Amino acid sequence: MELAALVRKLGHELAEIRERSLRNILLKLDHNLISYADLVQEKVLFLNLLEWFNFPVVPMKEEVLNFVSGLIKHPAAARKMIGIGAVEFFSQLRADVEPNLQAIIDGIVDGLFLLPAEIPSYLSQDYQAQSQSSVDQQEELFTGYFCQDRSNMPQLEVPLKRTHAKWLKFSTFPWLTLTSTDRHILSSNESSLRSSNQSLIWSTCELLQDVIMQDFPAEIFLQRPKIVQSLLSLLNLAFGGDGRHRLALQAVSCLQQLCIFLRSRLNFHRDPSFFSTEQGTASQNSSISYCQEARGPPRSQNPSPGSSSPRPSVIGRTVQRPRGDGQDWDAASSSGSSTQANANSRISLHSPLDVRHIGLPDTENEDTLELQMKQLSLPQFCVSVLENAIPLLRTGSRRVTMEVLELLVENMYLIGDAISENVWEDESLFGLELRDKLLLVLGLLGETILYHKTNISAEQPEVMMVHHRMAFTSISLFTIRLLQTLLPVEKASKVSQKSLLNALFLLSTDVPFSLEYPSIHEAVAAYLEQMSSENYSIYKKASEAAYSIECTCSFMTEVHKKGEKNFPELLELADQALSSLPYHQHLPLLQECIHMCSNLWKSGQANPLLQTEGQNVLLHLLAHPLLNIKTEAYRCCLEVVKDCLGVHNIAKPVSSVCHGVHFLLHPKILYEISTFGLQEDKNEVHSAAKAILMHLLQGRLVMAVLTWNKFIEALYPIIPVLQGYADTKDKLGNCIVTLSETSSDKGEGILPRTTRLRAALRLLFSKKQLVRSIALKHLVFHLLNEEGASLKRPNLHGGVFSGISNLFIIEKVIELKLDDKMESIFKVETVEKLHDILTSDAVDLVLRKSAAEQLAIILQVLPCLTLLRKLVYADPVVRLSLAQQSSLLLLLFRVSLIFQNDQAVLMETTVLLCLLLFDEVARADKWANGITSNGTGLPAFSLPVAVVRRYHLPVKITAHHAVSPNSVVVPLSSECLAMKPVSDMLKMAWNLSWYHGVENLLQLANYEKQAETFLDMLKLSSEDHLLLKITHTTYGLQDCLNSIIQAVSHRDVRAALTRLSFYVLNDRLALKCISGSCRNTLKSFVWQKAINRFLQVLPASAEDEKLLVDVLRFLNKLCREQRASLEVDHLKWIMKSLLKNPNSLLGLLVRPESQVQDEIDEIQTAVRQQLDKELIRLFNSLLFCSMSVTDREGLELAGSFRTELALKLLQCLRLTDAPHFYGLPLLERTLQGMVHVTALPDWSTYSATVEPVTICKKYLTSLLEVISSFYVEWGGNAMSFMGKGVTKSTVLCLLHLSHEMMAQAKDMDWVSLWSLPYDNSEDQLPSHLGLAWLVPLWVDRDPEVRFTALGIGSALTSLEAGCIALAESCQNISGGLWGTVINILLDQSECSMVRREAAFILQNLLVIPIPTEEVKDCVWQGPCVHDEESGLSQTGKPALNALLYHCQFYEHLNQMVKHCYLGCYMFDLNSSREDNHIIEKSDLDDSLNLWKVPASQSHSSHSQSTSETMVTSRVISLFLTSFIFCNYSTSFCIFFLLFFKHFLGQSDTTTAASPSQHDSATSAMSKQCAVVTPALLSAVCSLLHNLMIVTPKDTGIALQQVHLLTALSRYEINNYTICDCVHLSTTYPALFMASLQFLSVLLSEEGRRQLQDKQSICQDSTVSFLLDHVEGSQTSVIRLTELIIQVCERKSSKDVLKEVAVSALLSLLAVSKSAQKCALEVDLIDSCIEQMKHIHAQLNLDSLKPGKAQRKKEDSLNKQLRCAMQLLRNCLFRNEECKMAALKVHLVPVLNLLWPWFLIDDSSMEIALHLLCVYTANYPAGCTSLCWVSGGQPSLSVRSAAGNSLMHNILKLASQVSNDNSSLQQVVFNLLSNLALSHDCKGIIQKSNFLQNFLSLSLPKGSHKNPSNICILWLKLLLNISFGEDGQQMIMKINGFIEQIVEMCKNRHKNSQYIALLILHNICFSPPNKPKILANGKLLSTCLESDSEAVQRIGAASLWALLHNYQKAKVTLKNPSIRRKIDEAYSVVKSKFKFHLMSIMYFSIK
Repeated sequence: MELAALVRKLGHELAEIRERSLRNILLKLDHNLISYADLVQEKVLFLNLLEWFNFPVVPMKEEVLNFVSGLIKHPAAARKMIGIGAVEFFSQLRADVEPNLQAIIDGIVDGLFLLPAEIPSYLSQDYQAQSQSSVDQQEELFTGYFCQDRSNMPQLEVPLKRTHAKWLKFSTFPWLTLTSTDRHILSSNESSLRSSNQSLIWSTCELLQDVIMQDFPAEIFLQRPKIVQSLLSLLNLAFGGDGRHRLALQAVSCLQQLCIFLRSRLNFHRDPSFFSTEQGTASQNSSISYCQEARGPPRSQNPSPGSSSPRPSVIGRTVQRPRGDGQDWDAASSSGSSTQANANSRISLHSPLDVRHIGLPDTENEDTLELQMKQLSLPQFCVSVLENAIPLLRTGSRRVTMEVLELLVENMYLIGDAISENVWEDESLFGLELRDKLLLVLGLLGETILYHKTNISAEQPEVMMVHHRMAFTSISLFTIRLLQTLLPVEKASKVSQKSLLNALFLLSTDVPFSLEYPSIHEAVAAYLEQMSSENYSIYKKASEAAYSIECTCSFMTEVHKKGEKNFPELLELADQALSSLPYHQHLPLLQECIHMCSNLWKSGQANPLLQTEGQNVLLHLLAHPLLNIKTEAYRCCLEVVKDCLGVHNIAKPVSSVCHGVHFLLHPKILYEISTFGLQEDKNEVHSAAKAILMHLLQGRLVMAVLTWNKFIEALYPIIPVLQGYADTKDKLGNCIVTLSETSSDKGEGILPRTTRLRAALRLLFSKKQLVRSIALKHLVFHLLNEEGASLKRPNLHGGVFSGISNLFIIEKVIELKLDDKMESIFKVETVEKLHDILTSDAVDLVLRKSAAEQLAIILQVLPCLTLLRKLVYADPVVRLSLAQQSSLLLLLFRVSLIFQNDQAVLMETTVLLCLLLFDEVARADKWANGITSNGTGLPAFSLPVAVVRRYHLPVKITAHHAVSPNSVVVPLSSECLAMKPVSDMLKMAWNLSWYHGVENLLQLANYEKQAETFLDMLKLSSEDHLLLKITHTTYGLQDCLNSIIQAVSHRDVRAALTRLSFYVLNDRLALKCISGSCRNTLKSFVWQKAINRFLQVLPASAEDEKLLVDVLRFLNKLCREQRASLEVDHLKWIMKSLLKNPNSLLGLLVRPESQVQDEIDEIQTAVRQQLDKELIRLFNSLLFCSMSVTDREGLELAGSFRTELALKLLQCLRLTDAPHFYGLPLLERTLQGMVHVTALPDWSTYSATVEPVTICKKYLTSLLEVISSFYVEWGGNAMSFMGKGVTKSTVLCLLHLSHEMMAQAKDMDWVSLWSLPYDNSEDQLPSHLGLAWLVPLWVDRDPEVRFTALGIGSALTSLEAGCIALAESCQNISGGLWGTVINILLDQSECSMVRREAAFILQNLLVIPIPTEEVKDCVWQGPCVHDEESGLSQTGKPALNALLYHCQFYEHLNQMVKHCYLGCYMFDLNSSREDNHIIEKSDLDDSLNLWKVPASQSHSSHSQSTSETMVTSRVISLFLTSFIFCNYSTSFCIFFLLFFKHFLGQSDTTTAASPSQHDSATSAMSKQCAVVTPALLSAVCSLLHNLMIVTPKDTGIALQQVHLLTALSRYEINNYTICDCVHLSTTYPALFMASLQFLSVLLSEEGRRQLQDKQSICQDSTVSFLLDHVEGSQTSVIRLTELIIQVCERKSSKDVLKEVAVSALLSLLAVSKSAQKCALEVDLIDSCIEQMKHIHAQLNLDSLKPGKAQRKKEDSLNKQLRCAMQLLRNCLFRNEECKMAALKVHLVPVLNLLWPWFLIDDSSMEIALHLLCVYTANYPAGCTSLCWVSGGQPSLSVRSAAGNSLMHNILKLASQVSNDNSSLQQVVFNLLSNLALSHDCKGIIQKSNFLQNFLSLSLPKGSHKNPSNICILWLKLLLNISFGEDGQQMIMKINGFIEQIVEMCKNRHKNSQYIALLILHNICFSPPNKPKILANGKLLSTCLESDSEAVQRIGAASLWALLHNYQKAKVTLKNPSIRRKIDEAYSVVKSKFKFHLMSIMYFSIK
């Protein structure tokens, strides 16, 4: 056998075959028939060997392991093993095999690790191992500022252990090393958990929750999983007795808390702000650098930081022993020397940060690699929790079920973060194993759902039924949410667990569940459709039936409503209701449907469409497959017929009653009754059908003529069917026989003559002899009265009719065919020729006779009949036509008589008659839709089965309608209805629909009585009622609350609380947390009433305390779920209860000493500890919720509660001197409560008895004692995690406290209170550490501690005293405060949040003025540096510059800017948004997050981290990019403007750094390890701002040298646009204002440039060009414009943000056509004018209410009016399209209305005139509109010559201001100058005599004096008027104009002389004016002598115009004196360039 085949069989399903193949291979190896080298080539071998252990039966374990051990000795085999995950596989397998096999596995794993460095990195890649590679790759990662071919927001490679599996979102956390103390603690707790002592296990779990998990990062428990494994094993105790289930509950609580903390830690690692590559062990700035020495000699004022002597320790005990408890870092000592960053630098800066290679204590004893191999990945942990916890859901305990579900929910969120949907496609061993486990889990969940469903039965006690139903609901919800998390619907077919499928089917048919959780039910249906098509089909059919039931009940409700009926809706409901009729068989539905149909047909004007729909409903009822329903339908129809046509109606008007049967008088209805009703066996349907037809046939006397005619008309098509029932022995049969009877000699009868003939002939086919005989008698009348009857054969004598009643009864039948091909002996041409001869008049008669004889031979009777029969069969149109020809029918009958002995002829005649007589019923499509013709395209001749059965037909015919075409299909088969889930679903649907919802159904007082009319199968049982009550959340909650109110025992309350918890959890799972049922129900007062006693009355016994724990636990769950939406009234009520009641729960926090001493019983102690824990949680939740309170009472209550709680918590500390006296759980909880209390501002100000400062001092004293005991006296405790929870909380409280003291102790020196005394013994004076206790915290292992401690530093340094105190405290540290903080800021391995706080401290240090040189008596010297070689020291600004230069400060900053990370997360887990609100974090995380985001921004020089960052609201865990970049952008804008303030206009002449220096700096900076966030950049910008103030020149030069400003600006422009800033107007107003102010300044400068430098407007370097013409920019401009307009519209007029937005919009509109276009499109013009109308109306109203308040309001309105006009002005600027829009919306009439208000407000008038100037510029239509008259309504503008137009008002205003030297005067004349170009305006100017004012101008005396401003304005106006001939005439009509203008021309002022001469020049063109000008020609000739070329040009042009066509001027100008002047002028300009004009004039004169 081949080797490959043997290898394949190693994976066979049968163990025997696997074993035989293995033995075969081993035997071949033993006999050297094959070698290991051969086996290495078989790739499948390695997978099969690992899969060997995954089969249910695993034989030969030792042989397989030995085989693998030998195989991996070959490197190729080992590599393949590693490649398929063998290391992880065997590591997990080891725990599941016997000890002897574990040794073999260890050897295998060791053998795999003996390989060289070819092992894939992901197997051994931990957090530290990647740090170096991250550094090495950093330069490549950040090459260039704008990465080529990369996203603008690059995702950094996160050095977490991430495998390459696509389905893994997250695998393992960064590895954390532990000290021996920590390892001992974990080991001790793990051992305790495995103890047999229940009490020890219990206390260990408590310790884990309260202390260990608070101290240790959560991932520790996955990296060292023994504790987790122990907790999982404890879950099995849930099924045990003797109270062991309590231990399982404790384990559940621990695991739940672990899940919560793991999720929090996952978010921590995703946060870029805390990302650092040095988190694995200690921070690079670890406090292990501090030496442990006794305090040395007194500190010098300025010690040399470069001293080589051992530096004194800042803190720490004097004990010199390695204790192995995480505190022996003091044994390490710093050498005092450090490497220098720059070889040229001689400045030594030693600091506690220079420790990069110091070994970590007590960590080298661990085999890290082995530990990492044993750690649990996040997916493994999650799946293990599922596997172990789900079985607990079957316990009978409500509490166990509840708490396990809560654990599973938290675990589910972790699963979503760890595992992706790709797990279902992964084929790796790990993926396959995980998939199998997930399938197992889903199967377990399905079994659990089925278990609880099947246990809900009447045999169970009610309490158990409630439990099972609640469990069923919650587990189902969890299962679906888990499916949604892991399994997309489109991949659901991969899951086929039978139990899960059955569970989903049960859920799909569970009506109460679907009503309460509709979205979850939709998901159930979607999954069911993919997983089980069979079950889904049943569910869909059941759903259709349920919907039909709903329609039934709705129909019955609507049909009984009084008033006019909505028949379209009723008919639709009735049609939908029919499908469920077989189930509920509610027969009143039939009766109402039939009565409705009857009513619809009564009126002759009824809607035909409605009648048709009603008819369809009736047909479905008459043809229903269920006999009882059909019987009822026929019975109801018969009742209606009897009621309408009964003899009792004789006395009534006929027409008023008989119309009720019209609904039956339709062919389809009668066809249904005749064809199928009469065909029924002798039953009620048959009887009813006969009776109906009898009443109709015999009802002529009681019917109106209309009714009878309708009946006969409807009867025609069905007579063939009806005659099948003709019988002389039956009453109905006799009636049918008489239809063909002719009742009088005149030929009258019931039916028309032709119809009677056809009926009589048809009866000859009857199977009954007597009927045929009577038919023959009826036929005789037609034969005898036929036209020409006496001339036709045969003669109708008595003998002819004897025996012919059986004429058509032919035994032999033929089959109708069209394709029986028979060769004809006659050709077609022959027949046609004979026909032509016969019919031709030109042919001889003999020939025609011969042709006739030949045709007679050809066309014999039989062929003719055959041909006609085929034609009639094939063509239904021909058949229909021939069937109505009575002559043809009689002819065929006569032929039959003549040839009755010729069987062939008789057969053809009979068949032909059959086809013609049964034509009415031969088309199936006439009676029902859906019947199509046959495949040949010709309709088949088919008859109903009823016809075929009742007639003797001569042909074989295809029968149709064996079953009624109107029969409905019953959706559910009897088998389906027999299924309990389906029947329960329909039963529930019926009751819910009948009573219109759950609420009405549950409120019924006597259901049994009201449901008497239902079928038994429709009646709800008590069990069903209970299910409804439990599942309906609203009812269930109310029931629980009532149970609590009425409870008489603890047990009752506890049971109700558990149910309440279920409801809260269900809402959470159903994603109804924000607007769910719980919240709506709990708005009621019942909630307060139920809980009141527990808030008002203190517990009096141990049972009371246990119950109170449960109450508080529920309240905490409720508050957690509704944190953002807790009702304010409820919150206020709770706080009142806590504050007003002397026995409130607040008092339980601090018990009397007697109670504490009495706590001897362990159970009592545990209960009280749990009570304390729940109290703290409740108070923390209330603190958070109280932030949403806004009313005065609520704010007062919230403040009082915070202060009172703060005082209580202070008492809880119970501080003593020795740390071991602390109760750690209590201390942890108390500090967490303090964190929440102090996080809110003004928390100390609401006490009536204690001053805020006093409270703050007490807090400070207590917290300093704690930090001293837990950190300082323990020597920093840097490496151990023990006590970290206390340290974090304490430091965070201190940070909060610093801000509170800053606010409350403004007038006192509170900074000194923060100094920490070291020793207070009697033998020596107290020695103070000052603030040096902060420094070890700055270099703690935990980045959160470092960040918080630095935050304290930045808070303290916001005051000068704090800066001085902190600097003094850091004198013993190398580098001092300045060097330490700068090193932290520039430390590239440090996280951004820590560096940010360091930047804030530096920023604060720079606020205090720094001397430029050393000043002896100055308290603040600034930084101090020392040169070791020269021994010189520097202080102040020189030292600062030297320090920055030495540290390469600006080069570092440049790298930070270039490498900024803009992502929100370090890696994306795609966590669903809806779950964010339920991420529960540790208390410390909550408060730390408060400090990540400043609440407001300040432009002060102090850092935002201190005085401006008191938090007012809670924020989410991770930075939002929008916020962090807002801070950066705001800071950047401020710094950018400041930089330009100092350096604008300076040339870039500074010397750049040398290339070598720059290159070395860049290469040094490029190896960046941590992440730089925008928040850090924001702090850097603020720091640079202060540096620019302190050392502007040096800072500016440095910034230019490293090109930092360029990087910053590029970053601002390219990554965060102005649009983004505008988006954040509400959230971040500071950024909004800074960005728009920057934009306004920029665009304003552009506008000025355009006006001053018009020639460069179209150059591509301008801002306008960039805005409107660069590709892609127009879209951005339009978007920006839209956003600013939206802000303007949203904000109130008083909002400063609106002012900024309006200013920016004005600037943008002025320079950008794109912005103007956008404004036009969004109707800004229209809205501005509408606003002006509104303001006008409001001003008029307010004018009637005098007073100061109204005056203020008027000012506000005027301000709004000015704003609107300014926006309009800039919209219209140089934009004709916008001007047209303004014209259409009547701008001018609106301004005319507002004119009176303008007259009393000069500023408004000036803006209005500016607007009109822009509007009328180069826009004639606009100018003309000012001449229109407004009759008070702008929309009714008409052209008029009246004097109230806006033009008249402007002229009047111009007359009034003509003597003022004001801006208003200038604007109004500028406007008139625009208007003067319009013909209409000039007409008004002329009529107004306004121009006469020109003569009153006072001219300056002397030609060299400047004319007044009004003179120049008049000249500009007259110049514009003079451009037209009509204007020239106007001017010349002014008496004295020429003299006045000539005087002005004589003035030598440049501007006025030019304009005056131009006016004269224009007038020269008018022939009528030339004589007057010529009289002053001397002036023009004088111009030629002017020194000004411009004056010469104007004079020459004027003379030229005067000479044109004016001979007299030529003569006059030839005057010698004038001629001489011209000659001289010509000679002067001849040699110049500009002589063209002069030469023309010269030669014109000549």
